[in-house]
Amino acid sequence: MLFEFPLAQVELFSLILFRVLGLITAMPFLGGSQIPVRVKVGLGLLVTLLLLPWMEASYLPLGDRGIWAWAALAFHEVALGLFLGFVVQFLIWAVQFAGQMVGFQMGFGIVSVIDPESGQQLSLIARYKALVALILFIVLDGHHLLLEALVYSFEILPAGSVLLSRLLFDEILRLSARIFVLGLMIGAPMMAALLLSEMGMGIVARTVPQMNIFIVGFPLKISVGLAMLALVLPYLVVFFDSRLQELARGLSDLLGRLM
Repeated sequence: MLFEFPLAQVELFSLILFRVLGLITAMPFLGGSQIPVRVKVGLGLLVTLLLLPWMEASYLPLGDRGIWAWAALAFHEVALGLFLGFVVQFLIWAVQFAGQMVGFQMGFGIVSVIDPESGQQLSLIARYKALVALILFIVLDGHHLLLEALVYSFEILPAGSVLLSRLLFDEILRLSARIFVLGLMIGAPMMAALLLSEMGMGIVARTVPQMNIFIVGFPLKISVGLAMLALVLPYLVVFFDSRLQELARGLSDLLGRLM
């Protein structure tokens, strides 16, 4: 005889699974297209099985409210999971945006590669920055931070109790705007060095007009840009770590206000 599961337990399992899969779909590295869907679903099922016994006591069954009530709750669970994953993804995009600006300034604007995660064309420097950000995300335990945020979200908002509010959408807009601010902060030292090198080449071109500044300038800008990339890497590690901790604190406060 097949195992029979109570309907309330099936409802709870599915709602937890939707939030977990939303997080896995949006989080850095695991959310990329290079990770097979079977791996994502398998990991989601494993995490859901671990969370299920802990959540059974706080779940209120839907009863006679029907399939549409369950579908609405499932949509809210997926939306919250996606938001939790995108919170850190925004930081990855900020680092990538900084690399895009620096790559264009170095003259790599016409040299692009396909990003396997987004499917978009990025400059070599932007792709390098994105890979560095992904490595820092793993080395600095960003995945642990997201799992802790997921567990904390179930403590604050148990499965079946999530309701989307304007506060959540306002936070998404604020984080989207922060991509450009953080990107400028990360790329500012390199862009300043490249600007100074261009000013120096302009002075040389005026004082020594017989020199072909275009032949000299292009390798000079590449050399300055690569040197600055190496010099600011320790700064990027500290900056990324501090922003991860800031996101963790902000995420805890936001989940508390969503109650």
